Amino acid sequence: MKNKNIFKTLLLLIASTAMISTLASCEDENSDDTETDEFETWEPYQLKANTSYEYNFEIRDNEVVTSSGDVMIEIGEPDVEITGTMDGTPFNYTNNNFDDINQNFISAVSQSPIGIVIYQPVWMGAFTNQNLEVGSSWSYSYENNSFLFEITGTDTYGGYEGYVMQTTFTNAEDETVIWNSCVKPEIPLPLMSHVEYPEGEEYFMELTNYQE
Repeated sequence: MKNKNIFKTLLLLIASTAMISTLASCEDENSDDTETDEFETWEPYQLKANTSYEYNFEIRDNEVVTSSGDVMIEIGEPDVEITGTMDGTPFNYTNNNFDDINQNFISAVSQSPIGIVIYQPVWMGAFTNQNLEVGSSWSYSYENNSFLFEITGTDTYGGYEGYVMQTTFTNAEDETVIWNSCVKPEIPLPLMSHVEYPEGEEYFMELTNYQE
């Protein structure tokens, strides 16, 4: 694993969160001013109390699985508990320090092994007022960093159909991270998330069950 490069790129992704909603250079490549009843948007991390998510996940290095496991995310009122196993070893992260569910989620998930693949702050600005429709795409740029978002199709995970989106992030050093995900407007966490780093390391996670 080339962890130094991985976390350097991840930090660039996270650092871009604050700026993404106020970017001076913004291009919607498939804009349409006509709104219809079929206009769908996704609001990531607007979590609902008393819901739970179950996922399977894998970490791969040049297509070879190096770690795998399962995880359950339980959203309470307002506590959040994340439990699971990684290579047979159990883990548990619970947070109830805040009155806000989302803050407890962020605190718990950022400590867990799956934080790097399930939590992407950039999405909170990137999806604002964007129509989820196959074929839609939009892009942002800031200094020498760029984001390209493309809705490429639909797929089903955990019995729920969602929109498949490819996010391409390129930084000033021309390093590129590909982030494929599957999202459903009614569910605030992704159905699937797949991060591919240029060194060949991959993180993959898919929903197996959702309860509310």
